[in-house]
Amino acid sequence: MAVFKNKIVRDDLKHIFEAFGHPDAFRDKTVLITGCAGFLGFYFCHFFAFLEQQGLGPRRVLLLDNFLLGKPQWLSDLENGSKMMDVASFDIARDDISVLKEINRVDYVIHMASIASPVFYRRYPLETLDANIWGLRKLLDHSCGRQVKGSCSFPAARSTETLCRTQSRPGRTTAGMSVASGRGRVMTRPSVSGNAVLCLCANAEGPRPRSAAF
Repeated sequence: MAVFKNKIVRDDLKHIFEAFGHPDAFRDKTVLITGCAGFLGFYFCHFFAFLEQQGLGPRRVLLLDNFLLGKPQWLSDLENGSKMMDVASFDIARDDISVLKEINRVDYVIHMASIASPVFYRRYPLETLDANIWGLRKLLDHSCGRQVKGSCSFPAARSTETLCRTQSRPGRTTAGMSVASGRGRVMTRPSVSGNAVLCLCANAEGPRPRSAAF
């Protein structure tokens, strides 16, 4: 069972759990998370581990990341302490999604396979675009006609309103193009995706410092 050593994280998880309002929403469901090693992935992964401790955890949580910036120790610790988490090194933009174990049983998709830090998405602009654009397209295409109940994508952008405008800095243009493309795909997808709930969320917070303390 996962152990949350950091008091701030424990308090955050308790607050999220109490504010969520639907504690059993993910019980016995299968959740797919891309970009699990990032700063958003940190809290999503820990939240599902927290649900597992409460007896409300998903049946399976499939955690994917290409670990371009390395695999954090906290993720290995969660994987070792959980019976429901499967972690895999996977590039959502390039690898074959059909080979993933239990991919056809996924109920919810949380797509966060994007570099949030301006320092790094300027260093890896093509990887950022590919994850946001082709990764999202691949996940949406795979979801069509299947049991997926909801899909949420977090592109690399501080604000959809500012970064979708013309930018003079390549890094921000990369982020803006990702948001614009994702927005277009999400807006047109309901006509072919059935009843699945689709959500495109801008990364409004920026990267969390990579600290061993967490």
